[in-house]
Amino acid sequence: MSAPEDCVDMEMARLCITIQDFMSFGEPLPSPLEKVITRGGNGSGKPYFFLAKGDDNIYISIRGACEPGDFGICLDFERENLANGKAHRGILNAARWVIEQCDKYINECRGKIICTGHSLGGAVSSMICSILRLERGLKNVYAVSMAPFPILSSNLVQETKKYIMSFVYNNDVVPHLNSRTIGMLVSMFCPPGPNQNAAMLTGMINQMLFGIMQQSGYMQAGSNQELAQKLPSLVQRLLQMSQRPEETELFMPGSCYHIQATPDGNVTFTIFNEATPFNVMAVMGGLMDHNITNYIDNIMGWDGPEE
Repeated sequence: MSAPEDCVDMEMARLCITIQDFMSFGEPLPSPLEKVITRGGNGSGKPYFFLAKGDDNIYISIRGACEPGDFGICLDFERENLANGKAHRGILNAARWVIEQCDKYINECRGKIICTGHSLGGAVSSMICSILRLERGLKNVYAVSMAPFPILSSNLVQETKKYIMSFVYNNDVVPHLNSRTIGMLVSMFCPPGPNQNAAMLTGMINQMLFGIMQQSGYMQAGSNQELAQKLPSLVQRLLQMSQRPEETELFMPGSCYHIQATPDGNVTFTIFNEATPFNVMAVMGGLMDHNITNYIDNIMGWDGPEE
C-alpha cells in the first residue's frame, strides 16, 4: 500500500532493512549510499552508529546492544522532559549525543533524515526522530525501528505516529522491557525481605542480557566476560528500580506493528497491543524472537498498512 505524503512508507522501510543488513552482516550498502562517519561503542558507553549520505538524504543507523556498556543506557529508566511529555532518560541522552555528532550533516540536509536501528538502536533511532521533530521542529525526519522498547509518554507517541514505524516480532522480550515488567521479574526471582535470592536474579539477568547480545547480530569477543564484571551494578540498579513506582508510563514509539509468524509460514501484521499481559515465564523463549533476521526477512515482504 502507498503511504500518505510526509509519512514513513514501505520504500523507506525496506531501504532501512538493507541498511540493517549492512550493519549486522556486512552486506553492501545500497547505491548511492556512502558511509560518512562512524562513532560510539568500543567501551565508550555511547551507542555505536554510522551516518551515510545518498542523493540529498542522510541515514543514521544505530547498532543494537552488543556490549555490556549498552545496557547501562537501556536500564536508565528515569523520566526526563521532552517537549510536552516524558521520555526514557538513558535513550534520550544517547539520542542527544548522536544528534550532536551528526549536527553538521543534519543542518546541511536538504532531503530526508532517516533513522533506523534494532533493539537499543531501534529505541535510539526513534528518539532522534522525536527530538528533531518535537524540539527542533524539523519536518523531514523519519524513523524505522525494529524491536525497540517503551521510551515515550502516550502524548508523544501520538505526536510521532506518522513519522516513526516500529515493529515487534512474535514474543520478542525486548519490547516488553519497561520499568513495570522489570519490577515484576525482580519481584518474582528476588522478592523483598531478608532472604532475597540475589544469586538467582543475577543468573537470570545474566542469561537474559547475554541472550539479547547474541540475538542482536553484532556480539563481540569477550563480551560475556565483560558482562560478568558489570553485572553486579546492573542488578543493583534493577533492584532499586523495582522498589520505586513510576509516575509516567512509557510506550512503544510511533505506529507499532506486531509481526505474528506461525511455523507453517503464515505471517500477519497487526497493531501491537501493549495492554496484553506479559507472561514473565516466557522471557527466555522470547529471546530467540529478538533475532534481527526475524525482522529483516518479514518486513521485506510486507506491502505495508492499509490506508
